[in-house]
Amino acid sequence: MRARTGRREARKDTCRGGEWSPRSRRGFLSQDLTRPIPIAEAVEDWLETYRPTLSRSYEATARSLVHRHLIPFFGSQDIRDFAAPDVLRFAEQKLESGLSLSSVKNALTIVRRVLNLHVEQGVLARNPLPGLGRLLDDVADRYEKEARQPDSWTAHEAETLLRNCNKIT
Repeated sequence: MRARTGRREARKDTCRGGEWSPRSRRGFLSQDLTRPIPIAEAVEDWLETYRPTLSRSYEATARSLVHRHLIPFFGSQDIRDFAAPDVLRFAEQKLESGLSLSSVKNALTIVRRVLNLHVEQGVLARNPLPGLGRLLDDVADRYEKEARQPDSWTAHEAETLLRNCNKIT
C-alpha cells in the first residue's frame, strides 16, 4: 500500500502547477515551441519524468519499447506531424518482423500518452492522432483473426490420418 501511495504522490507532484516536469532535462514548456519536437525527445522525456509513477516491470518494458522500437522507427519525426499512416506503417512493420501484438499496442500506447500530455500542457493545440485507440483496435482485430485462422489439413493428410487410425483399431 505504501508503494502505491508513493507512486500516486509522485504522479501528483509531477503534474502539479501546469509544468511539464520539474525532473525533466529539457522541459518542453521552457523551450521555443516553434521548433520541431522529435518523438525521440518526447518519449525520452516522458520516460524520465513519469518513471517514478511506473511499476519497475512496466518501466523496464517501456524503456525497451522506447529504445528498441519507437526511437529507431520514428526518430526525429515531429510529434505535430504524426498521422494515422505513420502508426499503421509502424504496426505493420513491427508485426511483420515478429514483434507481438501486445508489444506493438504497448508501444503505441506510450505514444498516445505522450501526445495527450502535450495537449494537456498546451504544447500541442490538439492530438494529431485522436483516433489512435480505434486504430489500434482495428490492427488488433486483423492480426488476432489471422492468428486464430485454423490450419486445415490437405486431403492427403486427412487420408493418412484415417488410414493410421484404422491400423490402430
